[in-house]
This record gives sequence, C-alpha cells and structure tokens, in this order.
Amino acid sequence: MDDIYGDDGFGVVEAHHNDPLARDGERVTRVEDLSPVCPNCHAILHRSEMTVSQLRKNVKAMGMAY
Repeated sequence: MDDIYGDDGFGVVEAHHNDPLARDGERVTRVEDLSPVCPNCHAILHRSEMTVSQLRKNVKAMGMAY
C-alpha cells in the first residue's frame, strides 16, 4: 500500500477470516484461517460475496499490484 499511500501506508494490513465468525459462532482461530489483506480489500470482501482468491484475480486482471 505504500506505493499508493506513501510511507503512511507501509505495513498496513488486516486479517480476514476466510470462514466468517458469524457463521459458526465462537471458535479458536488459527493462522491458517486468516488471509492478510489491505483495509480496502478487507472492506470489499465484507461487502461482497467474493473470496480472497476471487478478489486477487480481479485486482490482477485490472493491472493493479497485489
């Protein structure tokens, strides 16, 4: 993100639960259950029904870095 937001964007990352917590309620989250994404991608993932893989494919198809 630093290429878009400069130094303020360096290292900014959020963890997306690949299997939504609301689906199964409380459980132990493992590292394997998470995908690191930028805040904008994280918001899109929650507003859509896309998976991380689908979003990555869309971003690459648009010629944007991922």
